[in-house]
Amino acid sequence: MKKLICLVLCICIVCVSVPVAFGQSALAVDETWSVLIPAEPTSYETFAAQKLSDCLAEVFGAEPRTVTEPGGHYIALGSASGTDVSEVAVNGYRIVAEDGNIHINGTGSRGLQAGVYRFLEEFCGRKVYTSKLTVLPEAKS
Repeated sequence: MKKLICLVLCICIVCVSVPVAFGQSALAVDETWSVLIPAEPTSYETFAAQKLSDCLAEVFGAEPRTVTEPGGHYIALGSASGTDVSEVAVNGYRIVAEDGNIHINGTGSRGLQAGVYRFLEEFCGRKVYTSKLTVLPEAKS
């Protein structure tokens, strides 16, 4: 009986907590956003920007502009993001939403690419099944 009461209380707490935790802020990315890269991007930053732009174009039906100066809403990549990755593992990444914009940065030769892929998977619904089969659902935001 005690276990049942504990279970019911846990379920009630979760049901009350979930809307509070996920309902505090909503960030909608749409075709009006741009991809921010540094003025002199590395090959990793260029590749990540192109992959992100291609996938967002497929999702929204319009390719976002790639810019080197911030303006409007943007997804900043690599050193343009200003995100501190000094404590991130080699080939790791950090995704941060700040001031209404998204910052993705990584370490090593694959960190930024992994961060972009994770962003596309988590927030755009991109699914990779094989090297030749990727699914991107259409969306408005």
